[in-house]
Amino acid sequence: MITILICVVTFAVSAWCFSSETQLRKFILTPYRLERDKNYYTLLTSGFIHADWMHLIFNMVSFYSFGKNLEQTVGPVKYVLFYLGTILITSVISWRKNLDNPLYATLGASGGVCGVLFATVLFYPGLSLYMMFIPIPIPGAIYAVLYLAYTYYSSKSSQSDGINHDAHLWGALCGIAFALLLDPQIIGRVMRNLLGSGD
Repeated sequence: MITILICVVTFAVSAWCFSSETQLRKFILTPYRLERDKNYYTLLTSGFIHADWMHLIFNMVSFYSFGKNLEQTVGPVKYVLFYLGTILITSVISWRKNLDNPLYATLGASGGVCGVLFATVLFYPGLSLYMMFIPIPIPGAIYAVLYLAYTYYSSKSSQSDGINHDAHLWGALCGIAFALLLDPQIIGRVMRNLLGSGD
């Protein structure tokens, strides 16, 4: 399963960078440096490293919980292209926005994860998931909105933690666009589901 493979690779690369400051500096996206050193690979590698274990685990639990459903729905090829493409799109936006800021750096899979969350919620509007320490199921749509709200709040309250919270909004938009591209009627079905009128 591609979702599991992405989780394993992300855990492995992140753990490697936790123990190696050299590798972290090599893989993190620093727009000011990219513009000068032309290390364009960091637009993608930054999506496979994280700030700490909590950041990594939170992202990968969210990714796995939603990603396995999306992978089954769209197939492995479209799924991989969408996930990697979303990481690249959110990274490019961050790069262009922070070209002249030598102090700005970003890392984390959050843009890609947010894309997967929102695409999955559109394909499965009735999806619920269980989280550790919460004994009741959380509707997927509510989780996705709370996830986005959390990242928006974090982007306003913590500007220098190295986590690209702003990428989450663009990731969500990529997820919505991806779902609409594959199924232009999906919004109507989601609304009927939310209103309880079925298909």
